[in-house]
Amino acid sequence: MSEKEWITIWQRHKGVKESKDYDLFYNPLGLPAIDFEQCMVMAVFEGSGWNSTGLKAVEIVEQGDDVVLQFQSKGYQTGGANGGGRQVTVYGFFVLPRSSKTVVLHQRVRTMDMRHPFTWKEPIRLPK
Repeated sequence: MSEKEWITIWQRHKGVKESKDYDLFYNPLGLPAIDFEQCMVMAVFEGSGWNSTGLKAVEIVEQGDDVVLQFQSKGYQTGGANGGGRQVTVYGFFVLPRSSKTVVLHQRVRTMDMRHPFTWKEPIRLPK
């Protein structure tokens, strides 16, 4: 919700020691510029996984007192003699219009059974 929080999250994401004196002019870590008067950032970290290039937004909607962010992994299948899988750390940063509403995260999960192309994980409600 603030530039200060964004700098801290970005430094952690980049694996460097947090510094309160981050140099925004030279911006050595390539911190994306966000207008926190107008926007807020949802950072979603899934940890270790396999075969994904990150997370992508499916839909962002306001429903009553909630802002709902639906997202999914940009996953892929691999094959070959050894499986060909690639171990990754999956995350996504989503820039949303600033709101004082409760944010609800819904993760869409693909299944291997094509009769059921996806399911939704239990939603996570973040306080206002």
